[in-house]
Amino acid sequence: MDAIRNALAEFLADDSGQGTVEYILIIAMIVIAIMVALALFRNQIKSLISKVISWINAEQGKIQPAAS
Repeated sequence: MDAIRNALAEFLADDSGQGTVEYILIIAMIVIAIMVALALFRNQIKSLISKVISWINAEQGKIQPAAS
């Protein structure tokens, strides 16, 4: 019975994976914050992307092919 108690005490005292869990929680919070921001600003992001695509298409029309 002492062996089981000692093993359990060692297991509970071991904190070698604690840093990894903290990093995973931080990354999870960042991902959740990004998802919330994307949900809140979805229309503005779509508008911005559309404007950038329109600008790129307009600039491509201005490029003259090189003379051979």
